[in-house]
Formats: sequence, structure tokens, C-alpha cells
Amino acid sequence: MTKNIQKSQELYLQALESDSIVTCKRLLIKAINLDPKNVDVLVYLADLEDDAEAAKLQYLRAIDVYESENGKGFFEDNTGVFWLNHGTRPFMRALAGLADCHSYFEEYQASIDIYQRMLKLNSDDNLGVRYPLSSLYLRMNQLDEFSLLIDRYEDDAMTAFLFNRALYCFMKGGRTNEADHLLAQAHQQNHHVIQFLLFKKDPPDENYIENDYVILGSEEEAISYVMENMDLWHRSQEVIAWLEDFIKPN
Repeated sequence: MTKNIQKSQELYLQALESDSIVTCKRLLIKAINLDPKNVDVLVYLADLEDDAEAAKLQYLRAIDVYESENGKGFFEDNTGVFWLNHGTRPFMRALAGLADCHSYFEEYQASIDIYQRMLKLNSDDNLGVRYPLSSLYLRMNQLDEFSLLIDRYEDDAMTAFLFNRALYCFMKGGRTNEADHLLAQAHQQNHHVIQFLLFKKDPPDENYIENDYVILGSEEEAISYVMENMDLWHRSQEVIAWLEDFIKPN
């Protein structure tokens, strides 16, 4: 490791510890000037971008640098267990960031392609991209792909999967006993989601999530799901009527 590469990484670590965005960016710019191929820095700079198009270009740059520095053989040797090699993680975060940008611009198939690549590289899915991928499959009416994904992670009982399973079942066959059962399971997991979907509960302010994680069944988890999927549920008045009827007192 050259002196510049080492110093670049040190500046990156300092940036991670900084409480000031201005200081953080200043450290990252110094770091990237010392080592233009520091993927950690490139990804962090992309994460801090306010402009989605600029962020997209920065993620692409990070991906290009990583792929150029690591040959085809490296990818072939590590496919399936990518996340276990710590050096791959900035690349995986860059892919995830790029997929988010594509979704922001409604380039949904591009997002799907990236998420599918990520699951191929890392089947354990440590970044949890299967959740936005499942929503994208529903959005694009790729129901066979959704079914395969759900079967692949059949033991996953996270709220996002449970609600998406229920919606998938409704999309396939309308209101059936199975659809009602799946919705009841999802509602039992997090009883805030339907309230937010139907605007019967005001969401917290924009700073509602104070940590990088949310608690299962919490309002924060519900809002995280609803923010990403509100329009997915509101595409059909039949779906909304189903939700309304579901929460009616007996």
C-alpha cells in the first residue's frame, strides 16, 4: 500500500467519524485527490450528493473503478459469497445506491437488473435488497419473478415481505381467503402499516427515524415501508376497498 493510498483511507475513516457535513466532504475530497481509485470514498461522496443525477454518476464511477481494478476471475471466484470478502462491500453499496437512483428516475427495470445481480453475487443478501426488489416485481407486474423470490427466502417474515405477499395474492386472484389470511398475518406483524396506507394516522415528522435501524412492528418500520410502497397499494381502488373493509370493526 502506497503512502497516498494509506493516507486516503485514513481521511475516509476520519470522515466517517465527523459530525459536520462540511468537514466530512472536505476530508473526502482530500482523500479522493490522494487516491482517485478509493471506492469507499467514491461511494460516500455519492451518498452525500443532494442531486440524484450527480449521485448516479458517482455510483457509476465507483462501480467502474472497482470492476476495472478486479478482473473477471475475481468476480467468478467470489460469486455467491461476495459480502464475506470485506473488500467487496463498497462495490455492493455502490450497486445498491445506483439501483436507488434508477428507481428515483422511474427506471425500474434497471433497478431490478442491479438487484438481481446483487443477489447472484451475494445470495445471503446482507443489504436486504430483496425487499425493494419484491416491490419492483409487483410494480412491474412480474408476478412469476416475485413468486420465485419469495420462495427463495421463504423463511423471511419481515413486514415488507408479509405485506407484499398479501398484495401479490390479491393481484393474482382478488380477495380470497388466502389473501385475507396473508393480510391478517402482515397486520399482526405491524398494525401501523394499514393505518398509514389509508391516511388514518398522521406520520411522524421527517426526522422520525433516529437510528440506522428500525424495530420490528414499530411505527418507524411502517413508515419506512409505506414511504417506498404507498403508490403501489394505491394503484387500484379495489385494493384500497379491501384494506378499508379489513380494518372495519366486526
